[in-house]
Amino acid sequence: MTIPVALAILLIGLTLGLIGAGGSILTVPLLLYVGHLPLKEAIIISFFVVASSSLVALIFHVRNRTIDWQLALIFGLPAMLGAFIGGSMAAYLPNNLILTVFYLLMLLSGLKLAFSKTTNSEPSESDRSLVKSILLLFSGLIIGLLTGTIGVGGGFLIVPALLLLAKITPTLAIGTSLCIVAGQASFGLVGYAQHTPFDLQYASVLTVFCCIGSLSGAWLSTKIENAHFKLIFGWFLIIFSILFSVIELTKIFGLY
Repeated sequence: MTIPVALAILLIGLTLGLIGAGGSILTVPLLLYVGHLPLKEAIIISFFVVASSSLVALIFHVRNRTIDWQLALIFGLPAMLGAFIGGSMAAYLPNNLILTVFYLLMLLSGLKLAFSKTTNSEPSESDRSLVKSILLLFSGLIIGLLTGTIGVGGGFLIVPALLLLAKITPTLAIGTSLCIVAGQASFGLVGYAQHTPFDLQYASVLTVFCCIGSLSGAWLSTKIENAHFKLIFGWFLIIFSILFSVIELTKIFGLY
């Protein structure tokens, strides 16, 4: 493992713990272009790292009681099922299709972080009506299928869904999202493990660095205002999604 990979994984963990979304989407490109791993091996290692670091980051949220456990079950169980199905189906999907969807979602994540308005953190009345619960179940399944196929945690999709459908505070959404991401990534890992072997020792070392970052990020999330960080990181994702897409296009046309 190179020093750039270790430092980048540390920063990815920091981002995941700090804003509960976005950071894990950089793990696959990092392993693909810097670690020089095959795509599906990069994805399964990404799941291993994201699942482990999310569980570690949850320590602070459990202690601070910023997890809605009922909501985590309503949204998380179908998301885990979807992630397992998506990870299993990935064996039959071409790499180009997976990468295309991946970079589109990476661009979407960047746009969401860069241009979303700051949500009021005042408590609002949580909505647990039958209709909203069904929408949460369905959203969890779809997001799980999507993220389970391409190897991301999906926090950048989960957090907005929780805010919109369940009407909880951003702090509660971040903690609940991390709980869902941990389960979703674990089941995506199991789905991929059926058809893709990976280096467990390498994944474990990366996980240690990512967990250090996620612990630091989770602690910082209770201490600082992260609106400016979200803006900067959002533009970072936008730029790199375009850059990685150009790299893949040059490969297709034999220019790279």
